Amino acid sequence: MTFEQMVIEMKARGFTHMGARCEQYLNDAYLLDICEEEDWPFLEATKSGTTPLEITDLRTIEYVVDDTQVEKLHPLVQARITDDWNPDLTEVGTPELYYVTEGKKVNVFPTSTTDEITVTYWKVPTELSGTEEPLLPTRYHSLIVDGAVARAYENSDDYELANVAKGRFDSRLNAMRDSLMNMQHDAPDDYVVVSDPGAMR
Repeated sequence: MTFEQMVIEMKARGFTHMGARCEQYLNDAYLLDICEEEDWPFLEATKSGTTPLEITDLRTIEYVVDDTQVEKLHPLVQARITDDWNPDLTEVGTPELYYVTEGKKVNVFPTSTTDEITVTYWKVPTELSGTEEPLLPTRYHSLIVDGAVARAYENSDDYELANVAKGRFDSRLNAMRDSLMNMQHDAPDDYVVVSDPGAMR
């Protein structure tokens, strides 16, 4: 479903009078009520390069690998590095740690101008417009409209309808969570180790 189709669907649910506010409610539902709720698989991304590596759509980092050394780097905040390691963050050497500055730059310590890193992270999606489609799986696109409708009712002070709409949205969001956040069902079988066979009698 494109963004334009979502606007049409929302207006068809009784919000033709809202005009451009429909677009704002839809984007708020998409960006805040859905995408900020979990580390969704559809938001996972990677970026590689030398440091400091700028990632403009960075939300949270899963892990960082030094591709040159073939080593996973350990996370540590900048203040702890300067307290416990070295106050001079420009020290050159083999990277062991990574930290984030300016909310978008991934740095390593000791620093290196040659080592390339790969950052696996969850991104912040861009606001929707026109014929763009959300990153959600297609079967959940209408969930964005549900969230926007709940926001619209809440802002119109119709709390009864807002509660009904919010309940529908939350229920469908939980269904999406159950489906997308537990995708790896192939795992070792559970088993019990009995150290004292007599205890089972």
